[in-house]
Amino acid sequence: MEERSRMWSGARARRSPLVAIVLAGACLSHVLICFAPWNHLRRPRADLALGARSSDLEEEAKIRQSLEGGKSASLRHGAVAAGATKHGEQGAAATTEDEAKASSFEDAQVLGKKLGMVLAASCAAGEPMPEEAVKLLRALVSTTAGARGWFVTLLTDPAFDAVFQSPVDESLLDAISASPEPNIRLMTMNVAMSTATELAHLERGNPDLAAASRMTRDRSTVLLA
Repeated sequence: MEERSRMWSGARARRSPLVAIVLAGACLSHVLICFAPWNHLRRPRADLALGARSSDLEEEAKIRQSLEGGKSASLRHGAVAAGATKHGEQGAAATTEDEAKASSFEDAQVLGKKLGMVLAASCAAGEPMPEEAVKLLRALVSTTAGARGWFVTLLTDPAFDAVFQSPVDESLLDAISASPEPNIRLMTMNVAMSTATELAHLERGNPDLAAASRMTRDRSTVLLA
């Protein structure tokens, strides 16, 4: 009986990542998710960093492809999200609400980085986000491209930990709830995908990538709570 119990526990543990991956894959059949859990990894030497990023990108692309049944369009999306920092540097930050609403995915990452820094500083100081920054944020996350760029930055950068400490800034929550589509959809999908990739990374022996996916999942959950 004890031997049968151990065999059952082992089989159930092996199935857990697969179940999570299948569930996330089913959700992702209609929606493309935007996050880059490895975006914050750093290495002391530039050449090592480049090699690690390429390796991480390939690993994440394989996982995304398996989650979505090998769909090339989603794989391309995963590559774009994986290179969030690189692509973001090529964009331009909006300075008005109209420009924020018209931001591309790349531009949204640049503005998102700036707004994230403002928000993190405000949260760390226990102060509300400045009104002008709030207006830009609300405009940015009112579109799919803007929301994707914002969440790619906000959910994956360790520098923004203060944003997710309780209580969460009301202006951030208000901006998300003001445009439930696409924000709630993206948040839900972030939880599903990051949970699946965390388990997949652990199964493949990549604890660092698993930890980054876990951070994305936990942050997404905070915003959904």
